[in-house]
Amino acid sequence: MQGRAKIGQTLKRLNSLETLPGRLGKRRKTAIFAAFFRRWVAENSRATTAQSHAVTAWSRAVGAWSHAVTAWSRAVGAWSHAVTAWSHAVSAWSHAVTAWSRAATAWHRAVSAWSRAATAWHRAVSAWSRAATAWHRAMTAWSRAVTAWHRAVTAWPRTVTARRRFAHCDTSLLMAIELHVLADAQLLETFRLAQGMHLLGSSKDADLLLSTRDVSSDICRIELGAEGEVTIRSLDETAVRRSDGTSALQVALANGDFAESGRFRLLVLDRAFRGEVQFKAAPQIPATAPTKGIVPPSSEPLALRIRSDREIRVVPVDQPTMVFGRGPDNAISFGTPEVSRHHARLIHMPTGPWIEDLGSTHGTFLDGVAVTAAAWRLGAQVRLSSAPDAPTLELLSLPEALAEPDTDEAVTPLRGRSEAMQIIRRRVLRYGSTDQPILIIGETGTGKELVAAALARLRGAKRPFQALNCGAIPEPMIESILFGCRKGAFTGASQDRAGELEAAGDGTLFLDEIGDMPLAQQVKLLRVLETREVQRLGETHTRPFRARVVAATHRDLGAMVAAGQFREDLYHRIAVTALKLPPLRARLEDLPSLARLFLASRSGKSAGKTLSEAAMDKLRAHRWPGNVRELKHVVEHAAGETDVAEIGPDAIEFLETMATANATETPKPRTIENLPAHLDGIIRDWCRRALAETAGNIAEAARVLGLSRSGLRHQLERLDITFEEASEPPGTEPQ
Repeated sequence: MQGRAKIGQTLKRLNSLETLPGRLGKRRKTAIFAAFFRRWVAENSRATTAQSHAVTAWSRAVGAWSHAVTAWSRAVGAWSHAVTAWSHAVSAWSHAVTAWSRAATAWHRAVSAWSRAATAWHRAVSAWSRAATAWHRAMTAWSRAVTAWHRAVTAWPRTVTARRRFAHCDTSLLMAIELHVLADAQLLETFRLAQGMHLLGSSKDADLLLSTRDVSSDICRIELGAEGEVTIRSLDETAVRRSDGTSALQVALANGDFAESGRFRLLVLDRAFRGEVQFKAAPQIPATAPTKGIVPPSSEPLALRIRSDREIRVVPVDQPTMVFGRGPDNAISFGTPEVSRHHARLIHMPTGPWIEDLGSTHGTFLDGVAVTAAAWRLGAQVRLSSAPDAPTLELLSLPEALAEPDTDEAVTPLRGRSEAMQIIRRRVLRYGSTDQPILIIGETGTGKELVAAALARLRGAKRPFQALNCGAIPEPMIESILFGCRKGAFTGASQDRAGELEAAGDGTLFLDEIGDMPLAQQVKLLRVLETREVQRLGETHTRPFRARVVAATHRDLGAMVAAGQFREDLYHRIAVTALKLPPLRARLEDLPSLARLFLASRSGKSAGKTLSEAAMDKLRAHRWPGNVRELKHVVEHAAGETDVAEIGPDAIEFLETMATANATETPKPRTIENLPAHLDGIIRDWCRRALAETAGNIAEAARVLGLSRSGLRHQLERLDITFEEASEPPGTEPQ
């Protein structure tokens, strides 16, 4: 644009030259015009050159842009080719996957076809096998039918012959009739009777010969009939007296009956008979009968002292027939494998108890001799099998069994020969094997926990025994301890825990001091006893409760019921059977033996000491509010205080000092101010007990208490409990 402007200006100047004055010459004008023209050409040339340069630059820019567009087009084409290649690759992969899927489908169809073919083949083989089995059974049945027919045809002549001979056979071979001859309650002889007439006596004609020397003649005739009936005939005009009191010259006896001829008693038994024999009442045997002889049925109560499984127990003989064996349906069961399911039985015969083997595998031994059936005399021992650890049963009178020292320990650890203690032991024996709840009532120190342990042992030595002191558990913890809890049921419940009710299993649950149980927990315990189901805290389902409940208290529950402090329905539920233990002051005749027992249990420097009569008189004069527990502490303290062999009355002077101190000391009431200290004492006892029972294992002790390990460690540090202190459990004072 600038070049064109300059050209225009130059043309204007040339036009102006033509208008120059005429005075300028033509040559001058031409020169000026030529100069201007050259100038114009020069300027025009520069403008044209600049324009040419500009056009050239623009052309180059356009060329560069064209090259760039071409490069971009090529890049787009390359990208398009790449996308097309990727698309082809994806298509190829898709075709490959489709081909693989079709191949897999074809393979699966082939396998399914093979499986169906195999199943059809298996069904065909099974059908063939069933057909073959049916054919084999049919052939077997046909063979048996042919065999039976052949045997019937073969046996027919023999049957005819046997029937002809049966009238002359001895049917006593099919029976096991025994005749037991007794005199003065002593068994003289036992005979196996054959069919026909027999003579009982000592003559040369007697076929039932008595070997005793004091029989000088024959006694009677005895006939065994074809149906097993036994007839006794007198040899003179002396009548024969039956067991029912009737007398005649000829009497018939059935199984279990007996008759008396003179001073002899004849007892008939069918040894093939296995049912219970209903014996008739028998006359009294003279009191001059030997103590160790056959026991008459009217004598004092009997008991069996049983030694088995490393334990001694006493079982009263209160049934006409008692079966021993391994089966649970027996009167007395044993877990020894050598004992058969139904091994032997004790039978009350008119002459006294008998022991009879019931076809056991390893036999029954009476005083070391294998027997099938024999009279069981007092003091005799029966061993069930010949194994060294086989159960042993000794027959004794009940007072004698209870009076034996080792039996006293087996029945209950309560010592004493007083009448009150004899009654307690008999009642413990009577109720030990039952499932009914029992309430033990007695003052502190009379032995309530020992009686509960004895009841549990009589119910089964291998069954669990769980003891719980209801008065020693803080009220917030009693529910979780009694019923158990689920993990997370409350703060500190770090894991699932079974309660005491559940842990008792099928054994015995002992609730000591049940009078101290809160009313809220009494309601829940009553529901457990009624429904026989227990529910843990935090759970919705119940678990079966199978244990027998034994409760104990030193309180008057009847008065507490009247005062509204104890539920009446729970009282009637647990007091089905009540055992009231006598205090020590009511059985002072047992005090010397108890004191000697406590002295005998001492060791070291206190061993071998005795009590003088003056010391014993001083002990008798005391009221014993702590009962046997207090007596044990007094005797042991006296033995430790004196250095001489005989303990005098001066060594037990502390009894009066203790009484005075107790009288002057005012117990601190449990108020809000001292309640934390009381709770700390209870928690301290429980922590020490748990650590002692778990041998110091923190994790196990925390599980028992239902706490976390950190929670238990916090309690140990807060209460300053050391492991040396926790190694000894909090001593439960002797009962």
